[in-house]
Amino acid sequence: MSAKQDRLRSYQALLRMARVREAIAGADLAEAAKSERERRTQHQAVLDERALVARAGQQCLASGDTLDLARYEMLSRLDAALSDRLDKTSSHLAEAEQLREEKAHANWQAKRYRERAGEQSDTARTALHREVLAKGQEEAVELWVESQGGKA
Repeated sequence: MSAKQDRLRSYQALLRMARVREAIAGADLAEAAKSERERRTQHQAVLDERALVARAGQQCLASGDTLDLARYEMLSRLDAALSDRLDKTSSHLAEAEQLREEKAHANWQAKRYRERAGEQSDTARTALHREVLAKGQEEAVELWVESQGGKA
């Protein structure tokens, strides 16, 4: 086996490993994107709940002559609890966004690595093919020369 064949086989093995690496990075990115969507949904739900509590508090204040202090206090506490929950979901969402960005970058790197490995494999395959063609032409010329020499 020639050195060029060894080189081609090495690049083909590298390409297979790069494809696996790219597939894993793609799966990781999909998982991170799914997690981010879930966190965004949770964050939006807390924002919606907080808006409902704020409207209920405004209605309580605008109810006219009597102010239901117990209800207003309950709504104030609920708003404070939702504010804490909003802080937590905001930080979880930011972490999920950061993780997705990191996974997207890793996926891009894996794709680029696979592309470069494919280019190297193609280059090695082309070089080997040229070598085989050159040997074939050389042998054909030698046979022709031998056949011409025998006829003279």
